Amino acid sequence: MSVLLEADAVTRRFGGLTAVNEVTFSVEEGAAVGLIGANGAGKTTLFNCLTGFDKPTSGDVRLRGKSLLKMARHKVVKSGVARTFQIVKPFPDLPVLANVMVPLIAGGTKGDLRVQAMGVLDRVGLAHRAASPSSQLSEGDLKRLEMARALATKPQLLLLDEPFAGLSVAEIGVLSDTIRQLRADGTTLIVVEHKIGSLLQLVERVVAMDQGAVIADGEPQAVMRDPAVVTAYLGGEATTHEQH
Repeated sequence: MSVLLEADAVTRRFGGLTAVNEVTFSVEEGAAVGLIGANGAGKTTLFNCLTGFDKPTSGDVRLRGKSLLKMARHKVVKSGVARTFQIVKPFPDLPVLANVMVPLIAGGTKGDLRVQAMGVLDRVGLAHRAASPSSQLSEGDLKRLEMARALATKPQLLLLDEPFAGLSVAEIGVLSDTIRQLRADGTTLIVVEHKIGSLLQLVERVVAMDQGAVIADGEPQAVMRDPAVVTAYLGGEATTHEQH
């Protein structure tokens, strides 16, 4: 498979704090990669750098070999990179369908936007709530709406930031099935998640971060046994069970 995304020595400093420290890794087209680390490890800041929400202090981010650093945020989305957020913020007074139509309109999408938005909602199992105000959705359905809004931009690469946070076991199961289907449809995925057991069922590779730097990168079970990961993230006890 060809390389889709490259992070090349990406560093982000905030004054004297180095939030992301020379992070280098690549993601092949069609892959599903987990990004793990304790709170404050730099995961969301890295996501921000990869998606144009923040500019690295140094280093480069490339999509199919082309640097994204000088692109405006909407141009990064247009190039094929979309993300979700830990805190879901839909337009609460708008119906679910309209929430998904907004990114279609913003992206200058042609054709019947209502039909296209319904197609996206169907992909995430939310078509039956199309007419509901988003303020009436459960936490699990809000996460699926967040995913639908990102998918409406037709991304080649989708970055999911803690998609399972706040969800019940049943809701995680439903959303996991949706994520598997997205990958089957050809979407490349990078997933930040603290619920390790659920994450390991979705990805074939894990990148672990600590204090802004990558400390392990490879096959999930090997990464979870890595002494540096055990010490920094799992509190000194190797496990593949849920970590909250």
